[in-house]
Amino acid sequence: MLRVGVVGAAGRMGRQVLQAVDADADLQLVAGVDPALVGGADVPGALSGAGATVCASVEELDPGAVDVLVDFTMAEVAERSLRWRAANRVSGGVCRGRDGRRYPPRSGARGLGRAGLGSAGTRQR
Repeated sequence: MLRVGVVGAAGRMGRQVLQAVDADADLQLVAGVDPALVGGADVPGALSGAGATVCASVEELDPGAVDVLVDFTMAEVAERSLRWRAANRVSGGVCRGRDGRRYPPRSGARGLGRAGLGSAGTRQR
């Protein structure tokens, strides 16, 4: 079973990703990352029902608990999560902010290939 964390879990699309992961028998929802969820306010049912970790930022995640990190956020957050994934050797699903910018930005892409991540942010084997 693939363990999945979702960044941007409180947003409209993040909640859709949570539901899709929760409904798939081959996936285990293990984390929801979004500062709007901290403190237990308005935690989506998919997260609370799965007993998943809820945290404000990717830096709070245990990299050993996540196989894939799906990011559905804005540019600044997506870039942080991409760097976290590279540093912790965690694969990525969607690493694209909702603003439509390219991730990683061309200026920030240097060094990510050496970390084992391609331009789409998925682990290269």
